[in-house]
Amino acid sequence: RYNLHVPVLTCKHCKKQWAPEVSDFVRSGYWPATMQAQTLFHQDLFHSFEAMKTAAPGMSVKAFTAMLDQRTKQFGR
Repeated sequence: RYNLHVPVLTCKHCKKQWAPEVSDFVRSGYWPATMQAQTLFHQDLFHSFEAMKTAAPGMSVKAFTAMLDQRTKQFGR
């Protein structure tokens, strides 16, 4: 999970501004968790969840997110 502030880039020559959109994040392999894309998940997360559900069909989404929260704390995020 990545928490971010969406950047606004400005061209030095023409002063035109550009900010990435949701489609830019999706093409780059990320999936927004919020409408403003303030929180992004790498799409590998969904593959991991699918693999865990295949290996342990009884595992709940709540247990999976609890495991992710613990890993987040472990890596200092």
